[in-house]
Order: sequence, then structure tokens, then C-alpha cells
Amino acid sequence: LAGGSSTLFQFFALLVTMLLAVLLGMGMPAVPAYVNVALLMGPLLVGLGIATFTAHMFIFYFAVASAITPPVALAAFAASTITKAEPMATGFSAVRSGIVMFAIPFVFAFYPELLLVDQALIDPSSTAREPLPGYEDGINYGVLAWLLARLVLALYLVASALAAFDARALTPLWITVRLVLAVGILMRPEIIQFGAILVASAILSLHHFRGPKSV
Repeated sequence: LAGGSSTLFQFFALLVTMLLAVLLGMGMPAVPAYVNVALLMGPLLVGLGIATFTAHMFIFYFAVASAITPPVALAAFAASTITKAEPMATGFSAVRSGIVMFAIPFVFAFYPELLLVDQALIDPSSTAREPLPGYEDGINYGVLAWLLARLVLALYLVASALAAFDARALTPLWITVRLVLAVGILMRPEIIQFGAILVASAILSLHHFRGPKSV
């Protein structure tokens, strides 16, 4: 995603951080969960080249997201008492409906310009507060617009895949294809992005213009 040599380590560290923030957020309010995870994982993320502001925003984001994450989804359980629905089913439904909330932090971790904050572009390894590689001129709004367009398409693919429906029911094969294409759309280099976009466009056209049967 980031195009750097430490991308795999960054992604693994972000994944562990997400799980830890969600886990602690299930048993305590968002702020204490954020503080604990920031103390444990914050230095690791910064050491892997993620800007300090971005790392802390990532942690806080998932500390808040734990409110709808089963098995202890306090916000979803509170909603289930209003709707008279089964609490655990409400929690899983909340996760599917709020999948964007779980995907966005990973995107801005690798594309910090999405935060629109100058501090997110500072290289944490620099003592002179120099920008991250590729951001010497600040935010390029043309590049940002292209990123947002790709993000909308990727999130549409993810949301439809998790719902297993897009104009008609989707089979497990097409669900897997959509998830893979969503990742490809956000990857670097550009040849992968354009290839994934072309394939995704063809699949969406196929699914929307075919008959009423499942695909």
C-alpha cells in the first residue's frame, strides 16, 4: 500500500494495534483505551515510519470503533434494547454497516494527506521536522482528489461484498474478487491501481446489467 520496503511490517503493526485498541475499548471508555494502546504501540508505529500524529489518530479511531465491535459492543447493545433485537446480531450488523469506519484508518495510515493536517506529513525520524518522502511540497490536491475517487470505489466494493448483494445476490467467489480488487485499487504502483479499476468497472457493469439471477 505504501510502496516502501517496510510496508509489510507497517501493516502488521497497524493490524495488531487495531486489535489491541478494539480489545481494550470493549472493557473501558475510549480515552483510557487510547492512552494505554498509545503507550504500548505508539512508539512502534512511529519507529516504522508512520507520522506521530497519524499513529495517534489511528489508535484513537479504533478505540472509539470498539463501541460497535462484538462481543462487547456497548453502543450496539444499547441500540438493541431500543429495537428489541438480539444484541449480538445487532453488533454484527453494526460492524457490517460501519465497515467504512474500520477501513478508513488503514487508508490514512498509508496516505496521510487524507487527514488534511500538516503534522501528519512530518517524518518522525527527522529531528528538523522534515516532511515524509513524497510530501516535500505539502498536500497535492489533484493527487488527493484521485485518492478520494479510488477510495469511494474501493469502499463500495467492500461494502457490497460484505453485504453479499449489489443489485442482486453475490456468490462467495464474487465476494472474494471484490475484496481483492478493493485492496488493489488502493495499492501502489499505479499500474496495479489502473488494472484493478478496469477490472472492477467491468465486473460492476456485468453485475448491474445482467438478469435478475444471482451472480
